[in-house]
Amino acid sequence: MTLSPTRLMEISRNIQSARLKQRRTAEDIAEKIGVTVSYYCQIEAGSKSPSLETLINIADALHVSVESLIYGAPSSARDNILHMIGQLSDEDAEKVEHVLRTVIETLL
Repeated sequence: MTLSPTRLMEISRNIQSARLKQRRTAEDIAEKIGVTVSYYCQIEAGSKSPSLETLINIADALHVSVESLIYGAPSSARDNILHMIGQLSDEDAEKVEHVLRTVIETLL
């Protein structure tokens, strides 16, 4: 499936906006997702359409949802939580997971 030029530009702007909000460089994201800086910059410029896998990798690297990259949804509490957890060590993330499970169980 091919994206329309308008949709591609929206996604490109959303990717760049998410990266800039986090004060991250294009080089950092390109390295994290395993692509060249040139290719990543072409995605942000809207001249290259990312594959679904690349889009998922970008979302993971930025700790945001794929949905927010596609639709430009405002940063949600869920995205904020993912971002915070993404900055933790694996050990600390496991501790947070335990706390979240306990909290969620009390809410359900």
